[in-house]
Amino acid sequence: MAEPVGDQIETLVRAVTAGPKYRRVAPDLIAVIGERELRKRAGLKEAIKETKNALHQVHGAFFAGLPRYGVWLELLRASAAQEPEDFRRTLVQVTRHHASTFERAPLLDRYYAEILAGLPPIRSVVDLGCGLNPLTIPWMGLPADAVYHGCDIDAGLVDFLNGFFQIAGLRGRAEVRDLTRDPPSHTADLALALKLLPTLETLERGSGADLLRAIRAPRILVSFAAWSLGGRRSGLARRPGEAFLALAREEGWMVEEHTFPGEVVYVTTKNLTREEPAGRHHPTGW
Repeated sequence: MAEPVGDQIETLVRAVTAGPKYRRVAPDLIAVIGERELRKRAGLKEAIKETKNALHQVHGAFFAGLPRYGVWLELLRASAAQEPEDFRRTLVQVTRHHASTFERAPLLDRYYAEILAGLPPIRSVVDLGCGLNPLTIPWMGLPADAVYHGCDIDAGLVDFLNGFFQIAGLRGRAEVRDLTRDPPSHTADLALALKLLPTLETLERGSGADLLRAIRAPRILVSFAAWSLGGRRSGLARRPGEAFLALAREEGWMVEEHTFPGEVVYVTTKNLTREEPAGRHHPTGW
């Protein structure tokens, strides 16, 4: 007789986190993915394999090799004691280790200047599924007293970012959070969801739309990669973020588009006073 699913989840989580790649990924998220796979697969061994595959798609594939957080922190400490431009060069160097920020790195001098131009003052930011993006704060033009809150599923990355905030003298905090089930509840002037929605949809269909609706920020930067991690054009002939744009129309959100090499960014203004409709649909094709 097969062991009940509930009794196998703990074994699955231990197996997935035994290696260095997913050792510090949020255990609750691994358990959710693992339970789904256990119900779909023929046995525990296959469920462990498929859970690792799912985690690779939403986390592991973004890094070229194992992240060297300790080495990167030492580089940042050393360069922070030098000229500001030395520190910025080191920040760019580190962001190139993550696929989401790799293409953004050579564009930083104009990326945020173009996107944030004309917006009201931004004194608080929540960065959803942040990866290494908080390292680009020096290019955002935020006031010195701005508060920055990052969320990610990797505790090792979160520790690294909190070390970076301390080195840079920023009012920042990063935390481990599964955004498919636990969106941040605090308010912010601006939320960032950069190349995030397709990843969330991989974990759970509809979670991207639910997150955007739940975020308590009047403006959200929502972006989509023009190319997949495998080098294929994202969505083929379809416009990047087509389902998101349909969601924005449904919700009555205003959207302003900015196009960069490899990335399309939508500056989204939410109507936070609008009453929530009784029914919800989950768009597809992020």
